Amino acid sequence: MLILLLSLVAAGKVIQADSMDPDAFWHLRVGGQLARDGVHPLVDSISFASLKTPWTPYSWLAELFMRAVWNLGGFQLATIITAICSSGVVLLVAGSARPLSPRSTSIGVRGADLSRPPERQSSLDAQAATLLAGDHQALSIALLTANAAFFTLPFISFRPVTFALLIFALIVALLSHDGLRPSRRTWLIVPLTGLMTNLHLYALLVPVLLLATAAGAFFDDRQQFRRYALLTLATAVAACCTPMLGGAITTALRYNAADPMVAANFITEMRPFYTGGTGKICLTLFVALIAMCAIRRRTLQVTDWLWLAMASVLLFRLGRFSPVFAILSMPVFAKAFPPLSGRALERGIVKLALLAVIVIGLLNLLPSLAEHDFDRWLNRNNPTYPTAAAQFVDTNIPPHAGRLINEFNWGGYLAWRLGDKYQVLMDGRTQLYAPAFWNATHLGTPGTRLELLKTVTADAAVLPANDSCLGGPLEQLGWKTAYRDNLAIVMTPAVKPE
Repeated sequence: MLILLLSLVAAGKVIQADSMDPDAFWHLRVGGQLARDGVHPLVDSISFASLKTPWTPYSWLAELFMRAVWNLGGFQLATIITAICSSGVVLLVAGSARPLSPRSTSIGVRGADLSRPPERQSSLDAQAATLLAGDHQALSIALLTANAAFFTLPFISFRPVTFALLIFALIVALLSHDGLRPSRRTWLIVPLTGLMTNLHLYALLVPVLLLATAAGAFFDDRQQFRRYALLTLATAVAACCTPMLGGAITTALRYNAADPMVAANFITEMRPFYTGGTGKICLTLFVALIAMCAIRRRTLQVTDWLWLAMASVLLFRLGRFSPVFAILSMPVFAKAFPPLSGRALERGIVKLALLAVIVIGLLNLLPSLAEHDFDRWLNRNNPTYPTAAAQFVDTNIPPHAGRLINEFNWGGYLAWRLGDKYQVLMDGRTQLYAPAFWNATHLGTPGTRLELLKTVTADAAVLPANDSCLGGPLEQLGWKTAYRDNLAIVMTPAVKPE
């Protein structure tokens, strides 16, 4: 029930605290274009400043799914689906701690000789004896699950990566459950990889994970090496089973080597995971858990160290890999975590208290799902999106040029809200714009922005009321403020476009 409570917290965060991710809106627009034009590389129609060469919507299946969910049940159903995914990731992460189970093969439980005295048993057999003695480390699993949730939940929202993380968590749970003796269900990883590769680029991590597992099996259990080598090959083939393969590879390489917005750490989730107050907590937890693994290294095998190395490299590469780190490292930390008895959780009063909290929590979530006004729901906790400014533009500004000037974070929302009348200047798809565009706008100076805006003809600009990087240059060009609230302003040109 403690794990269920953690999964409820994960769902509650989505329902009561989170707003829509900025990328969700352009994903919905792309889903509409895919439904209209077919599943293949598209020429962008959302932004007037994007490159007009075919680009690869590598998350095409997720975008079509998101569009179908939205058309069926609007933001309420989208929120419910996201909450289910968030809870599912937490439950699967907890389930991946199966090496702690007496049935596990990866810690030597089945092979342990429990008749020997503890001092003569290997470290793995001693741990197995402890487990079979009744201490199943329920509290340890709960604490590690909470740690994984802390790393993961900030990145869960209604977008393709959430669906990919759910599948990745299932794959890791399957691998950790079977240890170094793959069963028939382990081969479910192959079709899961095929599905995942049409949802997000994270599918490329699965063959790498299987390669690390195969390499570990070479040292830990040579008899299983061939099976894992074959599984690695099969998942590599499955990861190629997408009509967007070429473009997906190109996009992945661009993100890692050539995207100026990623290189400049402009995007929050592309920054190092240890930035900010929350990041410092994550770094402290990381150091503590790695130290624990070092101290209790005899409980780990070569496969565990390879998994942990892969997870750590990804974590330090980009902050957005924090959920991958949490999912992938959970089975390793579960084996190394010191035994903590869960006997206190078995007491009737504790069970009753947990049950009461779960029931009260579920009841508190229901009113949040009853909201019908999307604009009010979107900004219910903290004003984030220019809903009133968008309404002003829709009502008061006729689309002569059919173009809007905007900044990075609002491009997706404005394209979704006003896309039937206007194209936006930019959105979150950084790969669709020339590096010179970013170097002239968000990575540029007031002078470079002014020079770019001189070439732009638009009907209006929807900009932040404070700290706008484009507002000053537009004022120099004679644009006037037609609307203002605490969050956003709407500016119009001195001369209306023809």
